[in-house]
Amino acid sequence: MKIAKNKSIKIITLLMALLLLLSACADTDNKQDASESVADTTSTTTSESSASTATTEEAEKKEIFAPDFTLLDQNGVEHSLSDYLGKKIIINFWASWCGPCKAELPLLQEYYLEQGSNEGELIMIGVANPSDDVLSKEKDLEGLKKFIEDNGLEYPTLMDHSGAVFGSYAVSALPTTFFIDTDGSLVGYYPGSLSREIIDYAMGQFK
Repeated sequence: MKIAKNKSIKIITLLMALLLLLSACADTDNKQDASESVADTTSTTTSESSASTATTEEAEKKEIFAPDFTLLDQNGVEHSLSDYLGKKIIINFWASWCGPCKAELPLLQEYYLEQGSNEGELIMIGVANPSDDVLSKEKDLEGLKKFIEDNGLEYPTLMDHSGAVFGSYAVSALPTTFFIDTDGSLVGYYPGSLSREIIDYAMGQFK
């Protein structure tokens, strides 16, 4: 199975019951809800097999695949999302200047170690956007490397210098975390600082 490349992502609503608890660094009001109703087909079929096929096709249309990307991490190691097909994946978009991001980093590091340090069935990846612009709130590459080291983060943090990956995932709030299934399809996302309860709930939604 393939992860869709260069495909605009629709946002899946995850953990709606907990959404009011968010404290995110950016506005999320413009995010699209991919769970909105899909127009019903009105054609009548006389065969059960035809009805089953139509249902399957409709389900496939609703399935959204994570955009593939290739980036280097803080240690210069190359990672492609498609390399991790067959694994469950957590992608956490964050920034060093973002308070809620910093609040959840110890939890992510703890969960990374608990789940086998990317050697088991789960892959955890961070994505940051280093900047050399003196007017930017974000640190440059060396500054981010030091920040990662100072905070004891061992899982890969991929450096999205151009911001293209942030854009392909329509990230408009920080932190934002995506949960991707073994076939590359999106299970859902969560904009805001994670808790262990949120992670456990999200992991329970995998196929």
